[in-house]
Amino acid sequence: MDFETSILCTSSQNRLFSRSLIDSQPEDLDMWKKILYKKQAFPDNYVDQSFLCDLNNVNGESYSIQQSFFCTTAVTQEICCTCIFVVIFANLVSETLSPSFVISSSGLLVVIFYLFFSTFLDKTCYNLLSKGFEDLKSVVIFMSFALGFSSIMKTLTETISTDTVYAMSTFMFLVHLVFHDYGAHAVIVSETISINAAVFATVCLGSRLPNEIYTFALLLIGAEVFVLSPVPRRYIQAYIWALG
Repeated sequence: MDFETSILCTSSQNRLFSRSLIDSQPEDLDMWKKILYKKQAFPDNYVDQSFLCDLNNVNGESYSIQQSFFCTTAVTQEICCTCIFVVIFANLVSETLSPSFVISSSGLLVVIFYLFFSTFLDKTCYNLLSKGFEDLKSVVIFMSFALGFSSIMKTLTETISTDTVYAMSTFMFLVHLVFHDYGAHAVIVSETISINAAVFATVCLGSRLPNEIYTFALLLIGAEVFVLSPVPRRYIQAYIWALG
């Protein structure tokens, strides 16, 4: 037993001596190390400049200032289009803007952008007359249904207060902006939810206009701003991105 006890004592003394040697070694106080098992002369929340150097993001992509600017313009354009729609609605409610002017100007803008889109951007549209005739039929059908349902839309929210209608429209516009397709491949992007939210807000706001002609004019503006305008804007953005 004495021999075993002496061996245990000797081994324990050796461990203590080796630990004292390790503890007695001078620490480099100026050099921070990314380790947790050693006490360092730095606060617990200290992060050195070299901390991110060892992190490698495999899926990361670097963008230039020009590319970042073009990506940001897609968001600002949709926000501006939504604000323009709200301004047109406010002028229609106050009857400072004529619905005939809104209908004629929106129709002229649609014709101009359609010709520009079909001629310069859509390279597959070789037969402009035949495709234009088919699109014209679709426009006539849409306008007929919009004009026919304007009187029904006018009475949809009669039992709901105006403040509630404005609150629902504001929330739907926010949903539209959140789920809109800005060109990013993300899970949150849903063009269906975005368009449906914008159409719902348009119908709610259209029920607060003076008569059916005002409601019809607002429906046309809503279709142009939220359904038609994103198409040429995406083509233009892709064309500018390719140039850059």
